[in-house]
Amino acid sequence: MKTFKQMEQLHDLGIILAWTGSVTGIMLYTYFHRSCAAFTSQGDLSAPCQSLWDIAFVFVAALGASLTLNDERIAVVGFLFVHFAASGLFVLALSMPSVLGVVDPGVSDALLTRSVSIAFRYDFPPFSLVTSFIGRFIGLFVAGTFDL
Repeated sequence: MKTFKQMEQLHDLGIILAWTGSVTGIMLYTYFHRSCAAFTSQGDLSAPCQSLWDIAFVFVAALGASLTLNDERIAVVGFLFVHFAASGLFVLALSMPSVLGVVDPGVSDALLTRSVSIAFRYDFPPFSLVTSFIGRFIGLFVAGTFDL
């Protein structure tokens, strides 16, 4: 019985971490499969190349997380935590070759600069952040309305 109560207390933390992992995975998938015009023809190496599907997946991740959270306060504060943590994990994943010493120091500096700018351009323009906010709001509304 004591273990069940402890696991129940960690439920919301697990949902927030899963939400963070989902957003990070979407960001990494988008980065490694970039084929937008700004990246290919214009040569903008820091173009995030978000598609409508990427934004929809961020919305669905926020909606699903908000539906399953027990505490509404954690959904509000967790929303900001998720996007900051996902950006940090994205930058960490892209800078991992330079941290491990696999690439040149000059390449690592350029890669780190580009990964920070891509993370900023991916997460903080209105599309990704607003759709996640709307998904969080709709999830909380539906969960409260139907007493989920």
